[in-house]
Amino acid sequence: MADDITAEIHPDPADYWVLGPEWKGLLAEARETSPFLTPLWIGLSYEYFGGERLSFLISLRQNGRLVGIAPLAIRPEKDTVCFAVDTRLTDYADLIVSPAYRARCIPMIAETIRDFMGDDGFSVLLEPISGNSPNLKALEQAFGGQSSVVASQMLLKLSATTDEFLYKTLRPEDRKSLLKREDRLMRNHEAEVDCLRTPMELSENLDELLWMFVAESSEKKAFLTRERETFLKEVFPLAAKEGMAKLYYLRVNGARVAGHLVLESRDTVYIYLSAEGAKGAELSAGTLLLKSIIENAIERGFSWVNFGRGTEEYKKRLGAKETKLFRLTVGDPISAEESGRPENLMRL
Repeated sequence: MADDITAEIHPDPADYWVLGPEWKGLLAEARETSPFLTPLWIGLSYEYFGGERLSFLISLRQNGRLVGIAPLAIRPEKDTVCFAVDTRLTDYADLIVSPAYRARCIPMIAETIRDFMGDDGFSVLLEPISGNSPNLKALEQAFGGQSSVVASQMLLKLSATTDEFLYKTLRPEDRKSLLKREDRLMRNHEAEVDCLRTPMELSENLDELLWMFVAESSEKKAFLTRERETFLKEVFPLAAKEGMAKLYYLRVNGARVAGHLVLESRDTVYIYLSAEGAKGAELSAGTLLLKSIIENAIERGFSWVNFGRGTEEYKKRLGAKETKLFRLTVGDPISAEESGRPENLMRL
């Protein structure tokens, strides 16, 4: 048929960049704005953390036009098909499919995987997929698998004005506490917010936030491996070049005491990584900086703030609501943690 959809497997990681311009157009067609689904984020993720995984990028075309992307990899353990990212560094992973072709593309992706993997037994482990993903149910049906909750994230629906945020979104007791802490900070200290947005600014100033981050706990120090740190130092300046990244610091009496590393899409601000120094924790600097970022997002017309994974109380006090992230499993996959192999297998 003239309108048949064809699938192609791309084992060469360079194809992430080759497909980049078409990929961006497909994101716009799918009305998908998450920075985590861009060829920049996924391509660099595979370069850094692919290790022994085989690149298994699948593209789907209709009359030569790109209508679907499955950014996958094959992990050796139990021949497991997974997303081509470090799932602990990526807040949201998914297929990118044109809405008009979703009903045909997702079964074809499943068929392509089965044809390539054979019938001798393979597993699928796809995470973290948003509960709002239009692809989740279709994936369950195409694979005959099931999804389960793997984590929670916190989303804040932004009000039309900053006054509405304070007086309608926030609970009275939370508003009172927040304004009291802000007033105490402003009366007793000289406070200023820095917003760094150019690639050079992020390259030159990201270290300070990462130092704060690892100093907060032994768990955070263990999480921020050398490979993950190097990845962040490369991907965020590149994202800033495309207008997708910012680095905020709150300075008190000239010293940086808290910071937030932020990604932005058309309608959402993603709080990606946050940290406070010891002085910042005393002053609730991280929360007060978030208030400034939220108000700035409202003024610039954003609709959502995504606080990322975790249901910490401070997120709830800022009006965020819990949503779920899912894991789709088929067969009997072994996660990277269960196998004893770290997500980041690149050797620098």
